[in-house]
Amino acid sequence: MAGFEFDDNVNTSQTNPKPDVKLLVGPTVSGGVFLPFAGGEQFTLAVSLAYQRSLMGNSADSFGAPLSASLILPLYVNHWAIVASDTFSFTDDPLEKTFAFNRTKAVEYDNSASVTATRQLGSFALTLGLSRTDKITPDDPTLAEEDYLLSVTPAFFFRENYSVFWQSTVGLVYPQDPTRTDTQGVGTSLGLSGQITPALSGTLSLGYQHSHLLPYTLPGSGTNGVFGGIFNKKHISADNVDGPTANMGLNYTHPLRPNTTHSIQFFYSPGVTALLQNSNIQETYGVSYSIAHRLSPQLTLAPNVFWTHTADVGKAGSGEVDDIVGVGFGLSRQFNKKLSASLIYRFQSRSSNLTGASYDDNDVNVSMNYTF
Repeated sequence: MAGFEFDDNVNTSQTNPKPDVKLLVGPTVSGGVFLPFAGGEQFTLAVSLAYQRSLMGNSADSFGAPLSASLILPLYVNHWAIVASDTFSFTDDPLEKTFAFNRTKAVEYDNSASVTATRQLGSFALTLGLSRTDKITPDDPTLAEEDYLLSVTPAFFFRENYSVFWQSTVGLVYPQDPTRTDTQGVGTSLGLSGQITPALSGTLSLGYQHSHLLPYTLPGSGTNGVFGGIFNKKHISADNVDGPTANMGLNYTHPLRPNTTHSIQFFYSPGVTALLQNSNIQETYGVSYSIAHRLSPQLTLAPNVFWTHTADVGKAGSGEVDDIVGVGFGLSRQFNKKLSASLIYRFQSRSSNLTGASYDDNDVNVSMNYTF
């Protein structure tokens, strides 16, 4: 892959936006290793890498973002289909982070390891899942955390690729920031998944989530006392987050217009994941809509729009409320089996009730891709 990117507000600033042009170069490598003991399955690996060089000097050169690597190991043991996987990613684009503003980079490392086991019994299936996610943010250490999730999902299949499911989860969140508390949570949801109609596919679920934030103490965080604030500890009482959850991801293709696919996603969730600075509890919801339209067998146009709302609703947080709105389009052209090109435009606007935390940004990316 080789290309250029123009950004008119590379430092995501409300009052002093700076433009930049970047050179982009990077390979994508994928492959598989045959595993004879796994019944003919493969151990697969996919890695993508990019180098960004600033041509105007308004952002630092970087190597490795976006970077992602995934390892997938499928097995079949005693009628159980087992999949072990690990996914690692490194990103530094502030436009991809809810909390980032007034900066050119927002470095984040994510590693997610999971094991799922599924047993099919006729029209009934049972899936067990266990995962651990580590989020490391060197420039924002208060947002680093470890998440654990255990899920049990029975499902009934009306037909081969269409089911109703009931998922129950138990989650644990361990923030690395001593001012954020450990959290225990349980949730349940009921939904539909698969090819709902010949023209409509996706997932639709509704549920309820309960999270319990444990009480904790901040040593030396007070301001009064005989020895000042050193021994005046601050005690934070327990808190709870309760509320409905909703997720929808649907794709629709009209039978008479098969070259156009409509996609819509919606989510609503109370939560404790670090989406904002200085916040223990956030409420977040959003919606996105996109179209993929084939202008010709080789040319595809893909406009999109999205909106995300995030608010701090905890007892001792910053009280921040922000909305991020984005619109854009992508145009891709396949010249032959190996060579393709793309043009991607994105406008993004962040509106916050905190001073200096809002911005508008226009980004244009032009690239060529060659497959060896």
